[in-house]
Amino acid sequence: YFEWVQDIQQFLWSEEQVNQKLQELMLKAFHQVLQLSQSRKLTMRVAALSLGVQKIALEKQKRGLFP
Repeated sequence: YFEWVQDIQQFLWSEEQVNQKLQELMLKAFHQVLQLSQSRKLTMRVAALSLGVQKIALEKQKRGLFP
């Protein structure tokens, strides 16, 4: 993903910058999963799967049946 973004936008990030951006994304995702897991009393695995399905369903709804 980061390689693609750099190519599209003609950016050149250092390895440290890429690692920092990856850590930020991973922490954000972890906290979202943890919050859903605790609020609905789900396992982390089920909460992660649920969030993934929700994101896909939302984007599918935005695009419509035939994108």
